Amino acid sequence: MQNKFKSIALSILLPLLAVTAFGQSNRVYVGESGSDANLCTTSAPCRTIAHALTVVNPGGEVVVAENGEYDQFFVNKTVTVGAAPGITAKITTTGGYGVVIVGGQAADVVTIRNLNFQGPGAQVSSTGISNINAGTVNIDHCFFSGFSNAVNWGNMAGQLFVHETTVRNSLFGIGVTAPAEGLVRVTIDKCLLEMNDTGITLGSKVYGTISNTTAVSNTSRAVYVRSTNANQRSDVTIDNCNFSNNTAGLLVGGTNGTSVVRLTRTTIVDNLLAGVSVGAGHIVYSLQNNTITGNFPDVSGSLTPIALK
Repeated sequence: MQNKFKSIALSILLPLLAVTAFGQSNRVYVGESGSDANLCTTSAPCRTIAHALTVVNPGGEVVVAENGEYDQFFVNKTVTVGAAPGITAKITTTGGYGVVIVGGQAADVVTIRNLNFQGPGAQVSSTGISNINAGTVNIDHCFFSGFSNAVNWGNMAGQLFVHETTVRNSLFGIGVTAPAEGLVRVTIDKCLLEMNDTGITLGSKVYGTISNTTAVSNTSRAVYVRSTNANQRSDVTIDNCNFSNNTAGLLVGGTNGTSVVRLTRTTIVDNLLAGVSVGAGHIVYSLQNNTITGNFPDVSGSLTPIALK
């Protein structure tokens, strides 16, 4: 009878232990004082994000818990990687990449939060975050400087959300390209893009919203919406933004297809060339509540007025 009770106890206890172990690996910790021989707990953190990603469960979280310099890494599953509040976690690259999202599934959701990415300089081929196959990517409270491409979405259908993020001193800031099949939906909110060549580039089959965002002192364009594939459309709403002191503010064009922009409550001033440039066959709808002045010229092409409703 005693052995029977032991068997029953073990049959209850072992699943509980498995659940506990699983729960512990839902959140793992990384610190500059850590070691990859550790268990990646708060008291015994890992040293590298790459190692932490091998022990965290899909859908879990890697928390950078100490100020310091950290490693470049690949992501191949649904996961959140981010620094704890008040922590400065810097990832420096001499070329190549900071983060590559590759090897997962289209259903994966990857969140990168509160990380500081430093590249080698805009003229060296380098990418801060590159998405190759995750269906949804969230970039929150990050900083990028010195990349040829700070945020690059490759030929993958899905959704990109960028919130409260700064891109500075890079060639291209946020760039999104859609695949031949499927489209990409993009939300860019409360971001700052300054002293890049081009702040934001949205291509064919990209449906986007840019809101509460400032793009200033970029040497070519603040925002470039371009459709380059025949019979395809770029469709972007721009609300409550500031595109000032660039060479060009908003450029809408492309060699094929149609680029459509809806412009509301946006300030576009003191750009060296056009404030808004609209190519032949492309459309910028203006709700007539924008401030577009001090550019040379203010509008190249024409705006299509629509009434507020």
